[in-house]
Amino acid sequence: MIHSSLESAAKEVPLAIEWRAFELRPQESRSPDDEREMAEKKKQIDAFWPRVEKIAKEVYGLTRITRGLWGIDTRLAHVGAKVAREAGVEDGYHLRVFEAHWVDQKDISQPGVLAEIAADLGVDRESFARSLETEELTAKVLAEEMEAHRLGINGVPAVIIDRRYLISGAQPKETLVRVFRQYAEQGRLD
Repeated sequence: MIHSSLESAAKEVPLAIEWRAFELRPQESRSPDDEREMAEKKKQIDAFWPRVEKIAKEVYGLTRITRGLWGIDTRLAHVGAKVAREAGVEDGYHLRVFEAHWVDQKDISQPGVLAEIAADLGVDRESFARSLETEELTAKVLAEEMEAHRLGINGVPAVIIDRRYLISGAQPKETLVRVFRQYAEQGRLD
């Protein structure tokens, strides 16, 4: 099952996709005003959610999608993605993390949840769990996030083409295919 426009576009245009870390609410950015801000954001999401469910069903065939757990810290899931990349299961890992959060309402900030996902993909559970604790991988995640901010990314999804062009926000598959083909043909985007 396809879960994103990027996955759909990659079926029509050859792409080399490299996942990069980006936390919407990093630990360091949280403030005492968060509860008030979060309550306001929850209202906005609640109002918009029926549209999200409709798009998920009509565009991607997802019949079961939830709002996911609220306010969790995703940094460890990003660290796990680095381990999954080294193990050659990065795409499967991302898909399973999204499903764990958006379908199964699992807390993807928990090492046990992430280790279970990795084990299901054939990665040694204990080795994966130990790797989640490495400072080197956490530093890579933080460096990628700093680079994203430097490039002007302030939300997800975001696609960067050849470190030169940013496509921000959820875009229809047709838009992505058109942009990727134009870049492949011209080496630039008009």
